Amino acid sequence: MEMTECASRSAEKARKVATRERAERAKEIEIIERALRYAEKAREEAALERAKRAKEIEIHDRALRSAEKAREVAALEKTKYMVITERALCTFIKPSTNALLDSAGGVHKTCLRAIAKVMRAELTKIS
Repeated sequence: MEMTECASRSAEKARKVATRERAERAKEIEIIERALRYAEKAREEAALERAKRAKEIEIHDRALRSAEKAREVAALEKTKYMVITERALCTFIKPSTNALLDSAGGVHKTCLRAIAKVMRAELTKIS
């Protein structure tokens, strides 16, 4: 009988040890699964962050391209206004006046002031 009791106690002890080991393994598996879920969530958040940053860069690049285009248009407009100013000055100072001024020894100061005034007015329109 003692042998049976001893074997029974040993079997009970083995069952308890096995149950404890299964519980420990289950806990380890649960911890690993939780860590995997956190890692997946972190990967998703990082991907969203990268997408957000890429969108910001795209918007910034688009704004830079728009600004460059605006500068080009402004330069063309300025050139256009300069041509208009030149035409206005050519109309303002007629060829006969030019010849007269040249024969008098150059452009008169009053005429130069008038030219400067017209040019300032035209350049103010540009700005």
